[in-house]
Amino acid sequence: MKNLFFLFSFLSFFTTKAQVDFIEYNLPNGKKDTIYTIAETMPKYWNGNDVLFEELVQKFTFPPMEREKKRNATLPMIVTIARNGQAKELDLLEKVGFWDIENEVITKAEAFFSPNKTFTPATVKGRDVNAVLSFDVIYKCDRIRNVKAIGNYIVNYSIDTIMINDLTINALYKKIIRKNDSTLLNVSAGNELLDMSKIVHENAIADVPASFVGGTSVLMEWLAKNVKYPTVARENNIQGRVVLKFIIETDGSVDAVNILKK
Repeated sequence: MKNLFFLFSFLSFFTTKAQVDFIEYNLPNGKKDTIYTIAETMPKYWNGNDVLFEELVQKFTFPPMEREKKRNATLPMIVTIARNGQAKELDLLEKVGFWDIENEVITKAEAFFSPNKTFTPATVKGRDVNAVLSFDVIYKCDRIRNVKAIGNYIVNYSIDTIMINDLTINALYKKIIRKNDSTLLNVSAGNELLDMSKIVHENAIADVPASFVGGTSVLMEWLAKNVKYPTVARENNIQGRVVLKFIIETDGSVDAVNILKK
């Protein structure tokens, strides 16, 4: 039985070597420095990147006007982690045209990645190097619904969500309780970090969602080392973003891989 749909996105950058990719840039003093987009080990938050994204996503809010208009947006972000372990620079790779959402994400992320955020820097051949940490901030309106019948009552959750990498969810929800005869009893609203194992996701229900052995960070490191840049794309300085959808079977294998967006 197929039990869960997964969405996955990743960023492609200029490639110069098989397993370590970097971009060179000029310093004000005329010297060159390097930022790695793929290193032998990538930057890690002191408490783990999953915890980092969980902390970050709680900082974002849904601008009222954009929420009312049911705006959906995916903002690909990168933050440069310097060789001293400090967040150095934050960039939005692609504008989505919704200024309020873009401003919310950039402003809150810049404040979050302040000098007091400590990372273990990326390494290449045992040396600490500058490297980028990439992630997607995803805004979805009314994406998740969970309807439960409790005795003579119906509880409906209408939820707007803010996610990072489609895994960590900050939910702005409206809880509506009615009798079976549709008589409205109570409406409440709130904001909380949701456990993916307890909600309906993409019309599929799972008590415990599928997860990569070793965690998301291990999955991202494996992809960074194994996804190669096509020679023609590299030679023509072509970069892009690909969104994949696939099914995790009950035996843990991957099936029905499809490109949703490119």
